Amino acid sequence: MDEIYQKILKSRIVAIVRGNMEVEKIIPLAKAVLKGGVDVIEVTCNSPGVMQMIEMLSSEMGSEMLIGAGTVTSVELASNVIKAGARFVVAPDTNPDVVKFALENNIAVAPGAMTPTEILNVKRLGAKMVKVFPAGVLGPKYIKSVRGPINDFDIMATGGINLDNIEEFLNVGCAAFGIGSSLIKKDLVATGNWDALTKLAADYVSRIN
Repeated sequence: MDEIYQKILKSRIVAIVRGNMEVEKIIPLAKAVLKGGVDVIEVTCNSPGVMQMIEMLSSEMGSEMLIGAGTVTSVELASNVIKAGARFVVAPDTNPDVVKFALENNIAVAPGAMTPTEILNVKRLGAKMVKVFPAGVLGPKYIKSVRGPINDFDIMATGGINLDNIEEFLNVGCAAFGIGSSLIKKDLVATGNWDALTKLAADYVSRIN
């Protein structure tokens, strides 16, 4: 499990696939962001065909990419995505049962939190990373303030992260970033413009490096 966390920390960018999408596009999408340097991807559980997409990613891209699931809000969902091949789970909230289930199954977990109390509760449950959400609304100054007293716990900033603000979040100590619609752009996916998606992924990698 530790190696999964370390992979996320090394890569720093988690590409988030969410919403309606033709299932067969998941592999070319993954290959496009991987070509751009992003090798961690999650599919959210409120996306149609999520289990099939995770199975496809795990089977065809699992040796090159770290595959995870997002919006994992129940133990049932956690169990299903793990069976499908997810190696990490992410959620917008902190469900102690989900955290416990993931850790018992040697799966990395990044529960969602916002306040200092919620963030520390995640740490007390045994997770090694917290998803601070919605980061774009809270802003870099908020995270900088939170990291004053809580500076020994890795934060994945998610929600509203884009090319214009990612460096600000990096500079206040965020360890990783969950990036959805500003990276996995619906128009690029709909038209199969994989070259443009590769370039966009490369732009994000360049910004954090």
